[in-house]
Amino acid sequence: MRFICIVFLLLTSLWSFSQQSDTLTLYECYDQAVINYPVVKQKEFIKDAFTNKIKNIRTNWYPSLLLNGQSTYQSDVVDIPVQGFQLPSQPHDQYKLYFELNQQIYDGGTNKSYKNIENTNFEIELQQIDVELSSLKRRITQVYFSVLLLEKQYDLLNLTLDELREKSIVAESGIENGILLPADKNVLQAEILNLEQKVLGVELDKETMLKVLGELTGIELNTGIYLVLPESDLAHDNINMRPEFELFDLHKKQTDLNSKLLSTMNRPKFFAFSQAGYGKPGLNILNEEFDTYYLIGLGFRWSFFDWGDTKRKAKILYSQKEIIDTKIETFEKNLNISLDNEIANIRKYERSVELDKRIVQLRTEVKESSFSRLKNGVITSTDFLTELNAETQAKLQLETHIILLQQSVFNYLTLKGEI
Repeated sequence: MRFICIVFLLLTSLWSFSQQSDTLTLYECYDQAVINYPVVKQKEFIKDAFTNKIKNIRTNWYPSLLLNGQSTYQSDVVDIPVQGFQLPSQPHDQYKLYFELNQQIYDGGTNKSYKNIENTNFEIELQQIDVELSSLKRRITQVYFSVLLLEKQYDLLNLTLDELREKSIVAESGIENGILLPADKNVLQAEILNLEQKVLGVELDKETMLKVLGELTGIELNTGIYLVLPESDLAHDNINMRPEFELFDLHKKQTDLNSKLLSTMNRPKFFAFSQAGYGKPGLNILNEEFDTYYLIGLGFRWSFFDWGDTKRKAKILYSQKEIIDTKIETFEKNLNISLDNEIANIRKYERSVELDKRIVQLRTEVKESSFSRLKNGVITSTDFLTELNAETQAKLQLETHIILLQQSVFNYLTLKGEI
């Protein structure tokens, strides 16, 4: 008994897995795309590059050690004539080999500004990936619903094909009884072949679109996969969550930080330095022998005049910030137009679905009545096919509007950045 239970559980699990593997949801496509899309791999490289950039900025506070050397010959040297006393003369040839150590003490906030800028650049690069992924989701939405439309078209055509085959069998009985002509069966058979051709075309189109969806999501898909029609409600808030808005804010922040960096460039910089070397002469220029020497000191640099270069750069940064504001305004305007368009589509398809249901009901009644008259030889098979095709088109239009309704909802949600 225990063995039977275990087998039953295993078979149930396998059946459940099989069912899951044969179906696919839109959210699963989103999740797999985020995992498998090549651009996501850039995040690790961006992080590594950022870490190294910050380390390089920190090294600006580390002491710098240089080894310098030179050999020179002077055409003239210092000669101090003293009456009654001969001073040693300075050598014309001089040699130096020395270590130089510099330690930054105060940089006016420059390194801190560089660090803040790199932090913002890092955030911008990551946000650009989110923007690209947002665009990818919108592409996936379009392809996913295109496959759904083809699936529904495929199912309806097959249902019509099955029904037509059944009606063809009934027509054969009518021919045998002398109620219908053989031509009526030929008309039905021709329409069957026509539908089979349409089914094949739709199947090939679906296969093509599934390949596109597979490329976008990184999922291996086959024509046997069943895509679930997603359903969602509209959000009623006015907050746009598109990643582009955060990207715009980061670019403005970057401009502000560059302005702060610019203000630190002309501040005084203080540093300590020292030298230790061996040369001819040493610090005593009158000594003609090689000698060791050292010196230590404090220094500062101050670029207090730059011919207006800083002011012009500040104006450039201000202009760049204004350009970003115009980009935001343009983006918001186009986004609102797209959102209003999707809202109009949603309202249109909601009303269309209500009317389509009534049309399908009427078309079905007309078709059934038409078939009854066909069986009795009142009308031809061509007349019946007209009503059958009208019913098929009505059903297809209903299912198409149902799918397009949800597509418009998801277009709206992805445009707002809520998905």
